[in-house]
Amino acid sequence: MSPNFKQHEELLRERLSKLKPTELKIFNESHLHKGHNAYNNGLSHFRVFIASPVFAGLSRVEQQRVVLDAVKDIIPNPIHALAIKTEVSI
Repeated sequence: MSPNFKQHEELLRERLSKLKPTELKIFNESHLHKGHNAYNNGLSHFRVFIASPVFAGLSRVEQQRVVLDAVKDIIPNPIHALAIKTEVSI
């Protein structure tokens, strides 16, 4: 079964939009895991870069926790893995 990457990316973008990003880049890295169990079961792997004023005053770990909290309902299914890079924006 091949994952529905576009639908998974739309779910991710929808959840992250709640953080009011000034910049959001989503990279689908699922192809790097083709043949792995998660990929074969229809799960996706993504890398995101998100800049948001929501992160002001938070440590890098706290920023990533905010992101993970925003997407917790779609991890680990349908998104199996998510690499996160954050930045504070004004």
